[in-house]
Amino acid sequence: MSEKPPPTLERYDGSTDPDNHLRIFTNAMAFYKDSYPIICKVFSLSLRDKALEWYHTLPPNTVDCFATVETLFRKQYASNRKQKMTPAELVNTKQGKDKTLKEFIQRYNEVVRRVKDVNHTFIINNLLSCLKPGYFAEQLYARPPKSMEEL
Repeated sequence: MSEKPPPTLERYDGSTDPDNHLRIFTNAMAFYKDSYPIICKVFSLSLRDKALEWYHTLPPNTVDCFATVETLFRKQYASNRKQKMTPAELVNTKQGKDKTLKEFIQRYNEVVRRVKDVNHTFIINNLLSCLKPGYFAEQLYARPPKSMEEL
């Protein structure tokens, strides 16, 4: 192993998105990029509770590389994955009658970040139909923004 100790990571307990944990782990282990056996062993140090129990139940000789660990880990915790959002989720995001513009824009932006492969024109045009009637909506209809920066 390198002279550097492994980085300190928040340990995964099996209750959150496994893809996020794998991203954090592989980024932290980048300095061991050519030492996959070490990465496989150190992976258990990034687990706790039920996830660590799961890791120790893997049958001997089932892990031949880190890609196998990733595959098994993703299968085990697939139900915890964040669901990908589609543009339909964005269309269905509406400003509630009792919600402020600031609250709605924050929520809309969160949905925008989770929707993949959607262009800015769609995001801007869709926003107009999601707002409750009022001064801001009227101004956007009168002069629709041409870019996200302008919006």
